[in-house]
Amino acid sequence: MDYLSPLAANVGFALAVEELLGIEVPPRCQVVRVLCCELARIGSHLLWLGTHALDLGAATVFFHTFKDREWHYDLVEDLTGARLTTSFTRIGGLMADVTPAWMARLADFVRAMPARVDEYEALLTRNTIWLGRTQGVGKIDTDTAISYGMTGPSLPSERD
Repeated sequence: MDYLSPLAANVGFALAVEELLGIEVPPRCQVVRVLCCELARIGSHLLWLGTHALDLGAATVFFHTFKDREWHYDLVEDLTGARLTTSFTRIGGLMADVTPAWMARLADFVRAMPARVDEYEALLTRNTIWLGRTQGVGKIDTDTAISYGMTGPSLPSERD
């Protein structure tokens, strides 16, 4: 599980219990849960990209992603009352409904993110340090990868 996405972890637990007990939640609850999971995913990706870039010598990206992660945490806190240890999802529903004001703030965040992602990409795509530390590293031949049980995108294809 992604411990950086407590909103999503809460949903996963609730879904498991609801399936065991035969509980079906209302459609609106399902939609709000999806919003929570996607918000959590964005926050987790912001943390990953920022710290990954920092580890590889691109500190500017870290500052930008963490500024946006604070915006993300403000949304999470406004919704749940907590920034990290959220407990918004309940078995059979949610702690509370979302407010129109919160939905408006979420919409602002969602509208802003594509431009923010473009900015992160512009900071990294031609960054010499980033390229030097991410290209041509960790290569593994197909036979070795298969012997290790690798699958999916990590498994090299013959064209690699």
